This record gives sequence, C-alpha cells and structure tokens, in this order.
Amino acid sequence: MVGEPILTNVSVVAHNWDIKSPEWYADAPRMWDDLAGVGSAVITVEGTQWTLVGAYEQARSILQDGVSFTSSGERILLETVRGRGGASTKGGGSALPPSLLSFREDKESRGIRKSLRQGLDELPAAFEEDASLFQELETRLAVTECVDLSETALSLSTTSMSLLLGVPARVTAVYEAWIRDGGRRITDTVLHQRVTAALTDAQSGLMAGLLSRGWSAPDAAWALVWLSRASVRTLARALCNTFQTFSFEPGLPQFLDAGGDVNAAVNEILRLNPPTSALGRLAVGEQEVGGRIVPDGSLVVPVLAAAQRDRSVFPAGAVFRPENDGRPLLAFGWGRHSCLGETVARSLLAVVVAFIRDRRLAFESAGPAVRHPSFCFSSWDRLPTRITRLSRSAG
Repeated sequence: MVGEPILTNVSVVAHNWDIKSPEWYADAPRMWDDLAGVGSAVITVEGTQWTLVGAYEQARSILQDGVSFTSSGERILLETVRGRGGASTKGGGSALPPSLLSFREDKESRGIRKSLRQGLDELPAAFEEDASLFQELETRLAVTECVDLSETALSLSTTSMSLLLGVPARVTAVYEAWIRDGGRRITDTVLHQRVTAALTDAQSGLMAGLLSRGWSAPDAAWALVWLSRASVRTLARALCNTFQTFSFEPGLPQFLDAGGDVNAAVNEILRLNPPTSALGRLAVGEQEVGGRIVPDGSLVVPVLAAAQRDRSVFPAGAVFRPENDGRPLLAFGWGRHSCLGETVARSLLAVVVAFIRDRRLAFESAGPAVRHPSFCFSSWDRLPTRITRLSRSAG
C-alpha cells in the first residue's frame, strides 16, 4: 500500500487527500473539484513529493511536452499506487511488464503503436454496420429488475473489440479471466502465451491485418496484450461511467429526449468522468509547475479529471451541461502518448448512448454502487441497476 500522502502548499483543503483512503475512492469527484479549484498541489508519498496539476492549460501543456516531462513518470505512478516498489523517482522498484509499450521509446515499439493507431482509427465506421454488436446490446441491456452494469461494461468491451478486431472468440474469454484476476495468477507471460495460441485462426479485422504485414503471431500477441490495456479496459471503464451517468444524472436523458446531440452527450460524460483520471510525468531538469519550482526527477501528475472541471476553461465545472465549444478534452490523455483507443471508444460510446435513447431505456440504481479503488482510473466495481423501458408518451 502507498504511504499516507500529506497535502501541502494549498490554500483550501476541503477533504481527505490520502489517495489510499476509502474516502478518496468513495467520493473522488469532490477531490477533483478541490484540485480544479486550487490549480495545483503538492503531496508527499513515502517521503517523495508529487506535484498534482488540476489546471487545464498546464495539464495539457505538460502532456504535450515530451522533452521537459517524459512519460516514464507513468511507470513510477502506476508502480507506486499498485504497491510494486517505492515512490522513488531515481530508479529502483519493480519493473512493469514489457507489454506496456507506451513506456518504450525504441523504434520497434513506435512502429507497433503507429500500426495499431492506424488500424484502430479505421474501425469506428464498422460499429454502426455491425449487426452482431446490436444483438449484443439487445441482450446485455435488456429490461431487468437488477443487473450489475459494471459486469455488462466489461463484457461489452471485450466482445465488441473481439468482433471488430477479428480476434477469435476464445481470446475474449482469456481477457475477461485476466482482467478479473488482476494479474495475480494470470501473468502477462501466461496471457501472451494464451493469446498467441488463439491468434492462429484470426481471419479478419485488425489482427489479421497485422499478421498479413509480416508480424509473427507472438509479436501480434504482444501488440494485442498491450492493446487490451490501452483500449479494452479503457473502453470498459468508459462504458461503466456512461451507465452510471444514465442512472444518477437526470440531465443526460433529459438532454437526449430534447433532441440533444449524442456526441455532445458523450463528450460531457467523458469530461466529468474520464476513464483515466491521472497520468504520471517525470520532470527533466528544474521545471515551473503551478508557480513553484519542481526539481529534476520529480513526479508531476496531471489529474485529467480535475483539469476537465477547471471553471476557467469549462464554466459548468462539476455540473452536467453538454456544450460544444471546441475545447479538446484530456479524457484519453494528450500528445503522442494519448490512448490508442480514443477513436474506437468515442464511437462505441456514441452507439451505446444512441441505442439507449432510441430504445427509450431508463436506468435506476438497484443498490449501493461501489467505485473502483484507484487514484489513476475512474470506474465502478459494482453498479447494480434496474432497467425499464419508457412508454412513448413519457417525457
């Protein structure tokens, strides 16, 4: 576990900033609002200072600048909050697996990222034409007294990616088992072995395209293992947050019923509840962040969820208010290390939101929701929901 962080140099502290505390996870949006209000803050984790950034413009600038703030900080952030090594930013600690290609800067890794991004960007048009995807939605979002939509989000994510990537169905089962396991028994090496074996009959979609370009099955499997981290789990979190918004934010169905734009609704869901809430960057040389000097080698954490509540940029703050002002979100990161699956995720979310609107489905909480305990990612571990269908005369 992470040692208790101590918040310093902040004019207003309204809530508990201990990132391992249940209070943080139970009401993370209030913490994001705090940070958005003050712009930046310094916390001390196991004797090491982290600078949290909640100001939109500075967060975006840090993510864009890959020279003064490198993505190697992401490794440090994840290893620390997951308890795999200390908070030191000067080496040491355990290494995350090589499947996390976002941490690698060699030519081969850049080539894999480029191929995956190009392939994924070509997929969204297929969502609206895939009958099997709509059949899956009809099954997963059927009228029921109680369903755990966190499970539905995971199943829809893995199934939809399997359908469109041309991945064999048994890979989906491997993924679901791995995600539920959390890496305790199914290691990356075991996952890679199983995916390699399953890819031998990939006949269509992105994976078949990668194999046809001369990739070996093991190389394609590593790409797919990383893609699962970059897209499948991100998509599952985004879907879960979408379902939660339908259940707890009356403004969403009201906006859609009034003829509101589906993409604007998706944008607002992502603004208030991004699937990735914080990213780590490592300062190279002394840098100025939030009016204070950050020493060389310090961890700087753009908190995306806070930056997207910065009222100087998004006047609605924490209020659900779909607006298309053209200001880009940071929900999937920014710059060359942004999430590969953003285009796919946005497209699938739009299909799901439109499906719920067109079927006139209503979501209502059917029990206590449990937020996923993570400083870096925003989602729900349990989301019991009652699904009903509104009559055509219902407003």
